[in-house]
Amino acid sequence: MVCHALLLSIQASVDIATGIAVMKTPRRPDTYRETFQVLGHYRIIPEDLAKELSRLAGFRNILVHEYTALDIHRVYRVLQDDLKTMKAFMDLVKAFIKENKKAE
Repeated sequence: MVCHALLLSIQASVDIATGIAVMKTPRRPDTYRETFQVLGHYRIIPEDLAKELSRLAGFRNILVHEYTALDIHRVYRVLQDDLKTMKAFMDLVKAFIKENKKAE
């Protein structure tokens, strides 16, 4: 259940980031990892957050493609260390939406 919740939250972040990249940058990401790198490159999100989110996108791939070999200690580490990363991205997305509503 925990792995599924992580997968859903990471995938939702990727989907949101892809939408923002398409709206706000001339570059179209080819991979989930690259999606966050593009946002960092164009300073839509901080570079350090982009790196952390890119790493989580890689973890998403492990959840999907290597589920049977999943290291439960790594899952625990992600829960302990990376929820703040997801929260930081969520806060930036909220600000992005608010800012872009004003521009309409």
